Formats: sequence, structure tokens, C-alpha cells
Amino acid sequence: MKLPLIPLLAVILSCSIGDATPLVYDTKGYELMSNSSYYILPVEKGGTGSGLKISYEWKRCNFFVAQARGKAEDGVAVRIAPPSASVYDPIFNPVAVHLSTDITITFDVVTVCVESMYWHISGKSPLSTTSYPRQHVAVGKDEDADMPFPPSPDMLFSIERYDGAVKGYKLVSCNGTGPCENLGLHAFKGKNWLTTSDPPLVVVFKKGHEYA
Repeated sequence: MKLPLIPLLAVILSCSIGDATPLVYDTKGYELMSNSSYYILPVEKGGTGSGLKISYEWKRCNFFVAQARGKAEDGVAVRIAPPSASVYDPIFNPVAVHLSTDITITFDVVTVCVESMYWHISGKSPLSTTSYPRQHVAVGKDEDADMPFPPSPDMLFSIERYDGAVKGYKLVSCNGTGPCENLGLHAFKGKNWLTTSDPPLVVVFKKGHEYA
């Protein structure tokens, strides 16, 4: 499926200027909601990949996040919610997603694993990558591990506006171990891994599925 153009992006960004609690908008100009799923897509075209997906299971139910290969893949959709929400709150009590506030990100995918595919920052590296001092974005937990509630600091992210050479959003990790860090792509052995990195990956959000 061909990636869409980025309609209304300038309008989307300008609409939130001056708002005391600015919201995040999808590619069609609608607010991001916790009862919907979204594909996280790069703003710039012509890169080596498309959306984000689960990649490389280094231990059962433990994965890393990478960019889908090729230029025509949306990747795997995610759900975005405030950290105070329980598993079902984002669906039955949906809320809009705000800029610069703590969120959790979960891949909206069915697996054989008991726990949901929550994103978190990990000190592990896939395929023995030499990525220090980067930290990789991982998903999942050991099968016998309980998912912490409220989420632990390594599971907290935020969405920020990006007003550089290209306009869009960036993902940020503030995991309690130091200053907040941008999430970007680190190329290694033919794959682009999502890591703490500068420059950031500048993205937009394409709506996937809405849960009633």
C-alpha cells in the first residue's frame, strides 16, 4: 500500500499553537484518541523503510522495535494512552492524546504472549549491535513477569512537536535515568532500529482502527 501524502500537516500544527493543552493530530487532522490505533510513519519520503514494527525476538515474548523494510509498508499500528489508564480504560473511557505529557505505547497486535506489547527502554541490544550509548526501544516482558501498574519510568514516552527542516512530531523518552532523549533510527546489519538518538525520527500518525 502506497504511503499517503501528509495532508493538513501545516494546519494541524498551527491549530494547536496557543492552546494551553495542545493535542496531537493524525494525518487527516483528527485528534489522536486512546480508543484508536495508529501507524507511526516517517515524514520524509525516499528513506530505507516505512512504519515501525516488532522485530527480532531475542527471548520469548521480548522483542525490539525496528522500521519496516521497503517504502510501502505501514508497519504495525500502536495504541497510545495516558499511564494512569488501566488495560480497558483507553477503549471504554477514551481520551485525547496531548503533547508533552506522559504516555504509554503498545503495539496493537495479537501474539501468543500473555502480556500486551508495551514499549519500554532497554539496555539490551539486538544482534550484538554496537550502539552504546544508545538504548533500544523494546516490547514485551518475560511470560512470568507482571506488567507494572502504574507503568515504570522506562515505559513512559511523550510526543513533542518538531519544527525543524521538516514539520511533524517526535517521540521522546524520559525514563528517569537522566535528561529526556529523542527516539531515532540506528542502522545496523540492514535494519533501522528505534533507539535513543539524535537526530530524532520525525513522524506523523496515520489512523488504523477505532475501538467502539
